[in-house]
Amino acid sequence: MNTSLLAWKRWLARARPRRLAPRLIAAVVLVGVALALLSTALQLYGDYRSELRTIDEEFAQIERTTLDALANSVWSYNETQIRLTLNGLMQLRDVAHVEVKANSERFEAGQRVKERAIRRGFELHEPSRPALSIGTLTVEASLDGVYRRLLDRGLVILAAESAKAFLIALVILVLVNRWITRHLETMAGYTREMSLDRLGREPLRLQRTGRRGDELDQVAAALNDMSRELGRELARRTAADAERERLFAAYEHNRWLLQAIIDNTPAAIFVRDHESRFLLVNRSYREFFTGGVDVVGKTLEEVFPHDQAESYLLADQRTLRADSYVQTEVEVTNAQGLRAYMAQRFPLKRSDGEMFAVGCVATDITERKASEERIRYLAQYDVLTGLPNRTVFRDRVSQAIAQAQRSGAQVAVMFLDLDHFKNVNDSLGHETGDELLKSAAQRLRNCLRAGDTAARLGGDEFVICLPTLSEAQHAISIAEKVLDALRQPFSLDGNELHVRGSLGISLYPGDGIDADSLMRAADAAMYHAKEKGRDSFRFFTAELNQAAQRRLEVANRLYEALQRGEFVMHYQPKIELSTGRIFGAEALIRWPQPGGGFIGPNEFIRVAEETGLIAPLGEWILRESCAEAARWHARGHEGVTVAVNLSPQQLLRPGFPEMAQRVLAETGLPPQSLELEITEGVLMAKTAENASALDSLAAMGIGLAIDDFGTGYSSLAYLQRFPINVLKIDRSFTDGLGSDAGDTAIVTAIIAMAHSLRLHVVAEGVETAEQALFLKSHGCEAAQGYHFSKAIAPDQFIKLLDSGLPMRIAPLIPAPAEAGSVK
Repeated sequence: MNTSLLAWKRWLARARPRRLAPRLIAAVVLVGVALALLSTALQLYGDYRSELRTIDEEFAQIERTTLDALANSVWSYNETQIRLTLNGLMQLRDVAHVEVKANSERFEAGQRVKERAIRRGFELHEPSRPALSIGTLTVEASLDGVYRRLLDRGLVILAAESAKAFLIALVILVLVNRWITRHLETMAGYTREMSLDRLGREPLRLQRTGRRGDELDQVAAALNDMSRELGRELARRTAADAERERLFAAYEHNRWLLQAIIDNTPAAIFVRDHESRFLLVNRSYREFFTGGVDVVGKTLEEVFPHDQAESYLLADQRTLRADSYVQTEVEVTNAQGLRAYMAQRFPLKRSDGEMFAVGCVATDITERKASEERIRYLAQYDVLTGLPNRTVFRDRVSQAIAQAQRSGAQVAVMFLDLDHFKNVNDSLGHETGDELLKSAAQRLRNCLRAGDTAARLGGDEFVICLPTLSEAQHAISIAEKVLDALRQPFSLDGNELHVRGSLGISLYPGDGIDADSLMRAADAAMYHAKEKGRDSFRFFTAELNQAAQRRLEVANRLYEALQRGEFVMHYQPKIELSTGRIFGAEALIRWPQPGGGFIGPNEFIRVAEETGLIAPLGEWILRESCAEAARWHARGHEGVTVAVNLSPQQLLRPGFPEMAQRVLAETGLPPQSLELEITEGVLMAKTAENASALDSLAAMGIGLAIDDFGTGYSSLAYLQRFPINVLKIDRSFTDGLGSDAGDTAIVTAIIAMAHSLRLHVVAEGVETAEQALFLKSHGCEAAQGYHFSKAIAPDQFIKLLDSGLPMRIAPLIPAPAEAGSVK
């Protein structure tokens, strides 16, 4: 039986070992056999117990029925009856041997059983005396018959149970195959045939009727869900792969681009690890630091000399310790010479924050440092002369003052201005002017002591600081030495130039306690030297301080006065000497003061030029004068012209002719009724620009006059070159007519020269009838001055025009002294 079971299992193992149904039926059979064996064993055990009870019952029956009879037979010693009784006991089913022992007699039947037997002994008693034993009866029941019966019964039971189990297994096999395994095979086939292209597109369908919703359907649904999810996941991963490929391509491109940028950047870039080994260098680093040799993988000691490598290593270690950006300057000598680099080091960290290397970007700052040095030089020194500038000079003066406070000495500050330097620029050009400034600066240096400082403020202005003076006389000697040095001719480009200087001196502590106040005081003293004839020096005085304060006050009030419209125009008649007729007027600006009186133009016009307010102020003067002349014309005085003084800065300002044309158009005044008075200095400055502006004005029909003729440096060539209509003789020459032979000769010559150039002549400052008669007799066409009328308000001038009276030798309007008037 055991051999059959093993053969059955081996057959199942060989028959399609991968199929679920055979394995399932084998399992069912094995389980059935095991259960059959168990059931058979239990049943046989029950039968065995039943057989034993039968034997016990037989023993009990012997005891009940046979024992007394046998005792009588033994007592009576009826051998025949004894043997009949023993044979009768042998007829029992399982009794194999019976034996009676009585005294010395022994009777037995059957054969003894050596093993697998049950023995039972009984006492035989005398019938009359039950307490007396007369022998023993021994009965042996053999178990072999029991075992044979049990074996036969077990085989029958096992065969029946095995057949039943096999039949059940076959039924289960058929049912499992129909209901489960074929669907599992469908699922397996679907799974085997599943491909990336079919994921989520061809769902699994089981050939089942009805809506079951059991585990197979759940598995099929799970497979379909899995297929859809895998399809979506595949789509996502395909997109992710495509994106990854795109990103990788972009990464490769960016890496290549970054490498190209790193290699082509002018900055030197490197990365070194903790062991000072190069991990990365770019082309600039190789060219600038290693002579073009690739040093990746090498240490500092292998690339640079020991001292240089040690300095670089210390810089790397400082960066790692600082755990932040570190900037240092490095000087390297390479094929280009000594170069300076700004090395910007920074630690590199892994994702876990551990520092593993030092990166560096080294930028060549050689040119920048040179530029910084140049800028620093330009910030402290004048680029043309090489002298210190205002900032350095103020610092030197402050240092000298601090030293003088400790020692009790004096400090002198000198302010030097070259006289008529503008004429050099205008006539010979700025190149010559610059050369003159450099030569003058060198002469200043030669005049100073060790420790003295000469500086250029700008233009033709220089300042000098003389520290530690024991007395003012030392400043005088140096001032004279400076002026004497300037009086020596300057030989520049084949020209011998004669230049003079005006110099002002202030002293610490009397004239100021700081650099600014001493410079202001020296500046005021320098202007005083100019007013006193130039080519000299003057010390600062209290009167000069008052004048400087007055000039500062005027400058501070000038802008507000222009905004508030505080200025007014007065008009001084111009007389035709042959008829006494008023043919025009000169417009003169006045600045009324709250307490009465005026501030004259000679006081605030220069301040306006210095502060840049001359442009808006000049435009206002021109507009107001043209508007007033238009009012004259509206009252019937069409032939009366107005003359307006023009500052050189106005004429040199771009767009002035256009502005004048616009003013004429807005006021309605004909251009022929406007005359612009310019000084001789305008003719000498920037000839080409002036000629263009004056030609434009003349082309409009505007008249042009030379004011204060004879006080400047005009020549006949300039008078011929520009479209001038009128010469105005300066009052300094008119004052001496009849009393000063020189003035009389000059005036006579000017009139004759003007007539030869076909120019009209107007004499200024005529204050006596004798002067008027002299001018008339010598052919001067017109005159103006207090002999005829002072500059009067617009309404008074209109009344004068409306009167129509000719001017006489005696003054028409008395002219008492007017504070601040110029003409």
